[in-house]
Amino acid sequence: MNIIIKNLNLNTNELMKNYNLTLKKYIPYETNEQIEKDITRTFSNFSYFNKKADLNGYDRLHRLLIALSTYDDLGYIQGINFIAASFLWHCDEEYAFAIVCKLFDILNMKNIFYNNLSNVNIKCDQFYENVLKYEKPHI
Repeated sequence: MNIIIKNLNLNTNELMKNYNLTLKKYIPYETNEQIEKDITRTFSNFSYFNKKADLNGYDRLHRLLIALSTYDDLGYIQGINFIAASFLWHCDEEYAFAIVCKLFDILNMKNIFYNNLSNVNIKCDQFYENVLKYEKPHI
């Protein structure tokens, strides 16, 4: 994980500041309800994110999803819970937040989520075109 953090050029002080600022932003009650529902579905075979089994994992994911829901005014994105949880297994909340945000910026992911996911097909086509270029150049 340190390699990823190093390659993303993350400033630790800036990272902590940004993460803490996002947690102070208001989120609607409905958004929090959706986040709580999604946490119960997140890797449900593992106890780490289960509120009854491990409150620490549940709370970490809850805070991270709240922070991500305020990032770049996108709101809460259903399904991001699995991406966020995957990083939480390997690093602190602040780093997980920064990595997901950086991935969104690098991959220009926010455009997918505008206009009711209308750009999903375009992004999928771009992804497969790039993957095939490197993995199967002869196709």
